[in-house]
Amino acid sequence: NDVFSNDLVGLLLSNYAQQVQIPVKQLVDLGLVQQSSTFSMTMLAMRAAGKINAVSKLHAKKAKDIWSDHPMEAVTNGIHLPTWDKVGETEMWSAHRDNKRKLLQIVQERTGTVWEDNVLLLGWARRMVKYKRPLALVERLKQFGEIARDQNRPVHVVFAGLSHPADEDGKEMLEELQYRLSSDLKGVAVYLPHYNLELSSMLTAGCDVWINTPVVGFEACGTSGMKAALNGDLPMSTRDGWVDEIEMYQVGWALDDNELTDSMIDTLRDRILPMYYERNTEGVPEAWLSMMKNARDLIKNEFSMTRAMRQYLELIGPLE
Repeated sequence: NDVFSNDLVGLLLSNYAQQVQIPVKQLVDLGLVQQSSTFSMTMLAMRAAGKINAVSKLHAKKAKDIWSDHPMEAVTNGIHLPTWDKVGETEMWSAHRDNKRKLLQIVQERTGTVWEDNVLLLGWARRMVKYKRPLALVERLKQFGEIARDQNRPVHVVFAGLSHPADEDGKEMLEELQYRLSSDLKGVAVYLPHYNLELSSMLTAGCDVWINTPVVGFEACGTSGMKAALNGDLPMSTRDGWVDEIEMYQVGWALDDNELTDSMIDTLRDRILPMYYERNTEGVPEAWLSMMKNARDLIKNEFSMTRAMRQYLELIGPLE
């Protein structure tokens, strides 16, 4: 939502206005925030667009509360399956174990921490910003630490992500997270530096549970969860963005938006850990594997970019 002064925009558009023979005020008015001297790129885009879309159904609903004069269609984002699929058509549990081992190798290389691949691995990786609540899992340090260090059902967590250079709050949260992981949760959780597209791909394929903790109504869509679920990385998420559109039963676990930390700990202790560590004679958690397959099928069938593009074309209508 970039904004600028009307005077600055008028100055920069003056030559263009002369070329197209339109008064510069008419161009500036397209982005005018009413009863102000501010030019909004968002208002310019919406006033100049033939059609406007949100990127999830909940996004469209929330946007309507803000921009009531600009109705939006909902086209929920999808992902490019060939880019993010690290499982393929091979046996799913075996493929997942291979992906997990690759991620654990990166953990060892970047942090010096050596973890076994038979321990439940949680992942949280995205931009460090307040509404995404990166510290939610570690708010109850003592309680979470006791659960994670249970010798019979241990838990490991990997964090990754960056803060915007101009976001002081984001920088502080990242520093706080790194401090807690290096002291109270040493050996239980790590932070992976140098977050980029390659690391994102390794994380969404190699973790067992993908944590998503935004304040409901603040995340437009949230495609990282789709990428994770495609690879059998099960969602533990608030019902924001695309997650609001799915039935979580036998796919993942919905979190209480208002009591987030307690909900995460309760879900982990009472539902996730018992299922993950319930193994058959071959060491495979059958109920867990069934959920992995359900999550993968959900993404392939309903949240591909092919589906999203089809909806865009339907929204645009026949091309002349």
